[in-house]
Amino acid sequence: MNDETGSDPGGTGFRSGSGAQPDGVPFDRADSHMDRAMRSGGAELRAGAPRIDGGHVMAAQREARVQRWRFTSFVAVGVAAAMIATAVGFALRDGGSAEFAAGAGGFAPGSPEAIVDALPAEPVDPHDVELVASVSTFEDCDALVGDLRRVGAAHVGSQGFGNNGPTVDLQSGGDISTAGTGVAPQPSFTGPDAVGTGGDETLGTNVIVDGVDEPDTVKASGSLIVELHDGDLRVVDTSAGALVGTIGLDSVEGADGSYAYPQSFLLEGARAVVFGGEVQAPEPVEGDPSAARPAVEYATVTFVDLADPTAPVVTDRARIEGSLVAARRVDGAVRIVTASTMSDLPLVLPTNPNSVPVALEQNRLAVAGSGADDWIPAWDRGAGTDPEPLVPCTDVVVPDTFAGVQMTSLVEFDMAGPFQPRSTGILAPSTDITATATDVVVASHIWVDPADRDDDFSDWSTALHRFTFGAESPSYVASGEVPGSVRDDFSMGVLDDTTIGVLTVDVVPWERSEEAEVTARTLRTDGGVLVPLGTLPIAAGSSSTGMRFIGDRLVVSSGLAGNHVSVVDLSEPAEPVLAGEVDTEGSGAYFHPVSDERILVVGKAWRPDSSGDPNTSAPRDLTVTLLDVSGPPRSVTTWRLDNADNYVGQDHHRFTWWPQRSTAAFGVRHTSPAPNQFPPPPDAAFLEVAGDVITPRLVRPSEADLGPSCPITQSDRTGCDDSGQPVVDRVLVVDGTVWLHTGESVEQVDPLTGASLKVVALPPR
Repeated sequence: MNDETGSDPGGTGFRSGSGAQPDGVPFDRADSHMDRAMRSGGAELRAGAPRIDGGHVMAAQREARVQRWRFTSFVAVGVAAAMIATAVGFALRDGGSAEFAAGAGGFAPGSPEAIVDALPAEPVDPHDVELVASVSTFEDCDALVGDLRRVGAAHVGSQGFGNNGPTVDLQSGGDISTAGTGVAPQPSFTGPDAVGTGGDETLGTNVIVDGVDEPDTVKASGSLIVELHDGDLRVVDTSAGALVGTIGLDSVEGADGSYAYPQSFLLEGARAVVFGGEVQAPEPVEGDPSAARPAVEYATVTFVDLADPTAPVVTDRARIEGSLVAARRVDGAVRIVTASTMSDLPLVLPTNPNSVPVALEQNRLAVAGSGADDWIPAWDRGAGTDPEPLVPCTDVVVPDTFAGVQMTSLVEFDMAGPFQPRSTGILAPSTDITATATDVVVASHIWVDPADRDDDFSDWSTALHRFTFGAESPSYVASGEVPGSVRDDFSMGVLDDTTIGVLTVDVVPWERSEEAEVTARTLRTDGGVLVPLGTLPIAAGSSSTGMRFIGDRLVVSSGLAGNHVSVVDLSEPAEPVLAGEVDTEGSGAYFHPVSDERILVVGKAWRPDSSGDPNTSAPRDLTVTLLDVSGPPRSVTTWRLDNADNYVGQDHHRFTWWPQRSTAAFGVRHTSPAPNQFPPPPDAAFLEVAGDVITPRLVRPSEADLGPSCPITQSDRTGCDDSGQPVVDRVLVVDGTVWLHTGESVEQVDPLTGASLKVVALPPR
């Protein structure tokens, strides 16, 4: 096929540019007899192949989305297969469907073609973007979508909003083009996800903010221990010492081709709210020669009544387009943050340089032709039910600096159910969040295509968006920006009604550097803007390894070994003060307050291996240090366990603080002290803190009776115990008694003697 500038010698279907890439770099094409023969044969095959109408496929995708929401069939959304980008390029240039055809003359105002025709030749360069700490709202859906079409089309590239698959090598030729959804999966929230230590005698798992409950996979209420295991919600009655109830939550009745995966839950009294996901397997779109079946993802919310623990009952179930970022419970209200992207748009990917211009045009037209249902996630109660928009268009906040196409929705509903969302949203990725009983702060960045991440972004900054939850629904409060990036949810804190704190590192969020500078910052809410208030450089020349806002203090560990602890006084937010610094024996991977003046620091200490060579030093020993922060910080005492490790620094669900006994508890994994030497079985560590003394006791969990052990040579592992050694992942306090959760059992133990009092087996599914 020919176009206005020349022929298509490579047979790709895209304009070749007279044998040069779009950037002018000539291709290195061999001209052997075999090469010429292969190209000739390929051209004959393509000439004889049936013509694919790319515009028809795009229209079919639109209809497929409508069909999916009507649930008359389960259909794919997005184009994701070989040769569609080529076909769409032909159809767009030669007419294609009426909906997307580019006419030879002027375009209707506001049409996709008119929007694209007004754009510059190249997408907006993120290097030229200056983050602006302001947002816009719109009076109706037409105004909102009109703005999003224009801004989105200006930023989308030839690879969509980021490549889903391997990065396309645009420095080499090729004669096969593939299309894909082209929407990059946004980072989702993967920071600490803990549940609080409320109540006198029955404790949950750990919390970040006192009074704000968070999801976990194991929780306690009254005399019950509830766990989520392989899609089942299982209930143990500790007073009876038995597993009394089970309900499966990983099947979707009537949703043919779909599957669900429960992940965590909240628990209040006899009510559980289980969070998970559902993936809907589609049917191929008619006219798509690839028969591609890209899946549709939902976040799910399932309400379970445990009033009769022997017979748990599902009372309601809802699903939301997108994925769950975080969830919190404050009293009887549940607050969740979800993320969704424009996965329904027929965005494409080029696989050779010739296809780049047409892929860019296709993607721009797709975004310019988007509708409100492409940007606003919907929710329903499953197959056969009517969907509803999760967020009203008038409640969507759009940053004035483009932050990508992820819609972050803040949703509130009642723990007792049914699911009736009260929502607001912001068109920005929810990279990290912090939450209190009244506020949520979302950190997000300017959008950068993953393919461009190797470029220089030395002036990186982070946007902060503050929301509040009131009597009716969540509402937007203010936005601001800070230089550098934040690391995780512990990097932010709400100090009071008007002030927030944030810890930044002066590198881009996808990099780590021991030379990065760390800075404590405060911002004040003022008329819709988070205004910079105070700044204090700390730990210059080293990155942070752990941090936490505790009251009006910020505690930060830094340095190569992570054992340099700085305490910042934030009692006067406008003038943060370095209260002092101290070097601890081990790293500061996790900080936990045990009183107003004392903090436990859980980490690891470095030392050489058995050879004594200092060049082979590594974090080998478990350490727990008691810090006094009543004045300048000082190390009071340290408990050290050689050749041991734990997972508290990675997942502080695994840490339990029992205030009534002034005791910390968590699982311990012993490591091998020498080559080829087997480590001892795992333990639970109980550390009583009394004055300046830490008194430890290690308790070894018992093996549960799950049947005969599986022989090593037996390939079929069903009907035998394949659990291995029990590993303590939670220590629970239930009705004043201590229980170890190991995955294969819950076991009541005496923490003073280590004696096993009762074992309840939790057999595999």
